[in-house]
Amino acid sequence: MTLSALIARVEEGTASSAELDGAIFDALSGPGVGSAREAAIDRRERPNWLPRYTTSLDSVLSLIEQKLPGWSWSVHRDQAEEEGRQHWATVAEPWAHGRVIETAFLTSPARALLCACLHALEDGKADLADATNGDRPAPKASP
Repeated sequence: MTLSALIARVEEGTASSAELDGAIFDALSGPGVGSAREAAIDRRERPNWLPRYTTSLDSVLSLIEQKLPGWSWSVHRDQAEEEGRQHWATVAEPWAHGRVIETAFLTSPARALLCACLHALEDGKADLADATNGDRPAPKASP
């Protein structure tokens, strides 16, 4: 599943989704980790080790530490509820001098931060290969 498809599903959902959590885990895990979907089918239940990205800020923060090391993040609650989307989150590169890179408005703090993180990964603002080992991504060549 592409990051764009995952982002759309995160934006559309409002509740916990073990299936979406597994799809995100599978999309962002390196080779040899195993498939969350296969583990769930084998055990006929959600694996206990599967991160709960759609409901847990702790799980999303662990993802940010792995894929966007050194990035700053914030989560806010807006009193003016617009279409049920009262939580917003941002992520920013450490070398962006405080400039916000991605922002998301969603129904829960975990989904908002997850969406901002996925947008940063999708937009190429973090390189998945470099981010997995904690190195700062190499600058993108300009045309």
